Amino acid sequence: MNETTADASPAQPAPPPGRARRVLRMLNSTPVKAGIAVAILTWLWHTKVLDFDALKPESWTLVGLACAIVLPSFLIATLRFKLLLNGLGLECSYWRALVWTMIGEFWNVAMPGTGGDLMKAVYVVQTYGPGRRGVAAMCVLLDRIMGLWGLLCFGLCACLAGGQTISGNEQLVHVRNVLLAICLTSLLALLLLASPWIQKSRLRQKLMGLLPFPEKFEKIYQGFSNLMQRPGTIFAALGLSVLNHAVWCAGILALAYGLGQNFDPWAGMVVIPIALFANVFGFAGGFGVGEFAFDKLFQLLLNLPKGTGAALAFAFHLIALGMRLFVAGPFYILAGRGQPGGEIAAQGPGQSAETEKAE
Repeated sequence: MNETTADASPAQPAPPPGRARRVLRMLNSTPVKAGIAVAILTWLWHTKVLDFDALKPESWTLVGLACAIVLPSFLIATLRFKLLLNGLGLECSYWRALVWTMIGEFWNVAMPGTGGDLMKAVYVVQTYGPGRRGVAAMCVLLDRIMGLWGLLCFGLCACLAGGQTISGNEQLVHVRNVLLAICLTSLLALLLLASPWIQKSRLRQKLMGLLPFPEKFEKIYQGFSNLMQRPGTIFAALGLSVLNHAVWCAGILALAYGLGQNFDPWAGMVVIPIALFANVFGFAGGFGVGEFAFDKLFQLLLNLPKGTGAALAFAFHLIALGMRLFVAGPFYILAGRGQPGGEIAAQGPGQSAETEKAE
């Protein structure tokens, strides 16, 4: 009782922790994110950066090819997610992983940033139930981390394969060095976190003991450590991430040429992944922030005219939006709506309810 009274005392200099959370939730809410996206797009249009005349394709064949190229990315992302689930001891069919992946993609339309991951986590957590919820939620987070890591690794691979195109451009050389440092640092951090020394460290145990529900966080950490003891799984997931982003970048490159934009493909394969990284902070897959990032990076690193990157980003976002609505949407409507994590909702063709329950 005394502790409660002390916490509620107005003499406390720090604001209640709930206030900070409410502010963060408000800033990350759908209306605020949508408002920011609309404001940025309006400003880009008003300043003539976003020229809708530049969206008229010069080759509809290449635009159609761009749409076709990116379709396999959903299947690749599903395989990566299934691989991580199985690596954490959570048995999952490919069909069920596909349903969850597509539901997450669909909800990226309505939720800020990569908010579709939250809906995907709801399905995953409720399916595996008590005792494995923390590990299941961690798998969704790890899947997102592997995706972003693969994006940067793909950019680095493009830098290393670009030859004279990259080495002859001082700015792209700087980008290559930064990507190399980030990728190596990330790899070392993962290896360190999973090392036996960290696992047995009293300092780690003490710090985790300060967290709320320390036993749950310890279980999540142990699941992560066990997964890291399987380097084949980690590197296979990373390889799938790199392949996934290679598909997206190839599609965007085809779209750029379809819009009549001409730039060196190797230089584009370096800059596009960095621009895609900025989409994480935009609305509905990157609207607003993505256009701004694409345009600035295309001007700075590719020496392209103002408005080129913004037009490409807007066309790409329209295509991605269409795919999330008309390709991923049916999975949510037919297989997942109203039944988060339900065995029947995630059941694939030819798979019985008894089999699902056994999982």
